[in-house]
Amino acid sequence: MGNRLSETTRRRLDIQGLERVDDQSLALVAPWLRLAFGLCAASGTSNIRIRSWRAPHRRGGVGEQRGYLHTITHVSLDLWVPAPAWIGRSLQPPQSMRNAPLLFAATLAAGTAFAQGNRRVPTIDDLLLVKQAAGAQISPDGERVAYTVSEADFKQDAFVNHVWIADVKSGRVFQLTRGEKSAGSPRWSPDGEWLAFTSDRVGGKNQLFVIRTAGGEAVQLTKAENGLGGYAWSRDGKHIAYTASDVDAKATKDRKDNMGDFEVVRREYNHSHLWTFDLADALMEPATGTQRTRGKTFSVGSFTWSPDGSRIAFDATINPDLINGGTSDLYVLAVADNVVKTIVAQQGPDNSPRWSPDGTQLVFSSAMGNPRYFHSNARLAVVSAEGGAPRSITDTFDEQPGLIDWRGDGVYFGGLQKTNSHLFRVDPATATITRLS
Repeated sequence: MGNRLSETTRRRLDIQGLERVDDQSLALVAPWLRLAFGLCAASGTSNIRIRSWRAPHRRGGVGEQRGYLHTITHVSLDLWVPAPAWIGRSLQPPQSMRNAPLLFAATLAAGTAFAQGNRRVPTIDDLLLVKQAAGAQISPDGERVAYTVSEADFKQDAFVNHVWIADVKSGRVFQLTRGEKSAGSPRWSPDGEWLAFTSDRVGGKNQLFVIRTAGGEAVQLTKAENGLGGYAWSRDGKHIAYTASDVDAKATKDRKDNMGDFEVVRREYNHSHLWTFDLADALMEPATGTQRTRGKTFSVGSFTWSPDGSRIAFDATINPDLINGGTSDLYVLAVADNVVKTIVAQQGPDNSPRWSPDGTQLVFSSAMGNPRYFHSNARLAVVSAEGGAPRSITDTFDEQPGLIDWRGDGVYFGGLQKTNSHLFRVDPATATITRLS
């Protein structure tokens, strides 16, 4: 049991960049990598910089190399979270938010104390017992942070995630979900009264649940036949949209029973489509909701509600195969009649749409038709929500912009300058970029 988990961990560490490791070098570097990637996941960042030196680790005769001994000398972390309400009004967060970094600083301090207070080489079992925080979500009022904690369950031979909440002002933390089944992807309702999360605790398929943070039992909201993928609250908190696979579960089961379990690679795709449901109805009884998109023309990726809740902007590829990520285009769905309109269709990926505050435009990440997008920086571009020619607003930014949100005073994004991460704001009308941090 322990060996299976150990092998999983070793493979995960290899993927993160250790091309050649032996047992000693893995044991030395693994705690720092786990701490770095754990903080990266907890903060929702997509950028992490690790500076290190590596020296040949020699065994046997002179010049015989059997691996590399890595020593981590510096870790810099980019901390970007979904933009709370105070962004766009002031560069200073509310008083209750100014201690939020302590949550992550405490985690870093704990890792440092472990390294300094216990000089022995940690074992794989030690690493498996380290709990990892991830998926931090700040409440609408900035008073609380919801996040997940992952820990090894040797009885199940698995890693189990549960939702925790931290009070920013007092520093008190408490576990919100429990049980043998994992809970993940926490998202606050717009009024902060509910916290939604996903779990396969019922029926073995990922469904959506909500729980009042003041206490009480979790309520199952969905009964999606194939389980759900991503989800998002509408701005008024009355509706929720989610994605789910279009696979015909009965037909798949019948074929498996008659001919065995197989799949024709790159021919049989299970496309992802949009569904919506009313929160009030689902609180009474788990709902499937209304399917909004269908067919094999595209597979839905990320999506976002318009400010008035009448439309949903989303990106989609021709199928869910990773090799077709460059086919991602932008669409807008009208909730009233399920009409889907193509907004941007150009060479290279166009994805991650965000609405302007007045709902008339979209900002998104774009290759701007560059056929060599795979080794070039993306751009942030603006387009009318009715369609038209997209216009890049970050041509003068010589790094990869990470879109955060469009607020009243501009579009916020994160990016690197040399080895430092910063917060930027760009005026969508003039393309003037201002560094804020």
